[in-house]
Amino acid sequence: MRNEVLPDLIDPDRVNDIFAEGLALLEKIGPDCLRFTLYATRNLGDGDIDRHVVARIIAPISTLQAVMAQTRAVLAGRPFITASRGNAPLQ
Repeated sequence: MRNEVLPDLIDPDRVNDIFAEGLALLEKIGPDCLRFTLYATRNLGDGDIDRHVVARIIAPISTLQAVMAQTRAVLAGRPFITASRGNAPLQ
């Protein structure tokens, strides 16, 4: 399946969505990447809550400016505009 948001992006239907409620840990990996460890909570029904790691995402530090700009745009009701493949990151 092709996705028109980013030209030439292949978006297979077998990639799972992962629901996360929070950031458990943020680590610098080498000189150029960050690892985000995300968690979700589970209510055990007896008043106890467990937090389970559901995903670890590693991304280049260089993408963070574009991610933050896109997040601000989406939260303000503006459309997602790709900042990939040579396009300058949004300000």
